[in-house]
Amino acid sequence: MQTGSGFSGRQIDDFELVKRIKRGGMAVVYEAIQKPSGRVVALKLLDFNSHDDQREEFAHRFRREAGIITRLEHLHILPIYGYGALDDEYAYIAMRLARGGSLSDYLTRAPLTVERAVEIFLHAASALGAAHRQGIIHRDIKPSNVLLDESGNAYLTDFGLATFIDFATRLTLSNALIGTPAYAAPELILNQPSSLRSDIYGLGTLLHHMIAGQTPFSLAHMTITEMLKQQVHGVPPPLRTLIPGVPEALEAVVLRALAKLPEERYGDADAMAAAVKQAICW
Repeated sequence: MQTGSGFSGRQIDDFELVKRIKRGGMAVVYEAIQKPSGRVVALKLLDFNSHDDQREEFAHRFRREAGIITRLEHLHILPIYGYGALDDEYAYIAMRLARGGSLSDYLTRAPLTVERAVEIFLHAASALGAAHRQGIIHRDIKPSNVLLDESGNAYLTDFGLATFIDFATRLTLSNALIGTPAYAAPELILNQPSSLRSDIYGLGTLLHHMIAGQTPFSLAHMTITEMLKQQVHGVPPPLRTLIPGVPEALEAVVLRALAKLPEERYGDADAMAAAVKQAICW
C-alpha cells in the first residue's frame, strides 16, 4: 500500500482525502472530506492489490461484509458513511472521525480508574450486544477498535473487518489468528469456530486491560508462544493482586468472561454488562 501522503488530495467517490492519520498492517486511515456536504470523516483504505488471482473475489466479499455492518445502528457503534472498492485493488470504508483517538492511545497516556474503565466497558458492551442481537460477531475486540470522541464517549468499530483482512491475506487460523493474539479466545487459538462467546472473552480481556494496565497474559513477561499457551491452559492472575481495591465481585465477572470453555462464559454482552453493574452497585 502507498504510504506517506500517497493518497492525499485524491478524490475517491464522494470523498477527498486530506491527510494520513494512521497506518497499520493492511490498512491506512485518512482524514477526508465528504462532498458535497463538507462532512469531515475518517476513511480507511484496505489493500488487496498483491493478490491478482483473487481480486474479484476479495472485492465481492468486502462489499458483502461492509453491506452487513453498515446496517448496524447504535449509540456506541461508530457510524459508517460509505464504502466501496477501487479497481478491485483497494477497498475503503468512510466513518465518523473520532477526534478523541483510540482507547489504545488513551491507555498509553494515563491509568484508568475502575469507574472510568467500567464506563468505557459498558459503552463497548452495549454496542456489542446490539450487534450480537443481529447475528454479527465482532471477532477483533481490542483497545484500538474502541474509539473516543472529545467528550470521552466510547464507540466500537471495525465489525467484521478482521475476517475480511484474514481472507484477503490468505491466512487461516492454522498459521495466524483472526484479530489480536493477546485478546484471542482459547477456541480460536485451538483453530475452533468463533462465536459470540469468543467476543465475550475479548470483552473480559478489555476490562482486565483497562483496570490492570495489561492483558491477563502479557507479552511483557513471556514470548507470544508462551502467552498463547497460557491463554489456553493458564489461570489469569487475580485483578486484586495487581490493583488492590478492585471489588471482589468485579474480579469474579472478569474471571468468568475469561473462562477457557465458551459455555462457561456469559451468554451475551448484555448479561456481562448487567453483572458488571451489579458488581459495582451501579
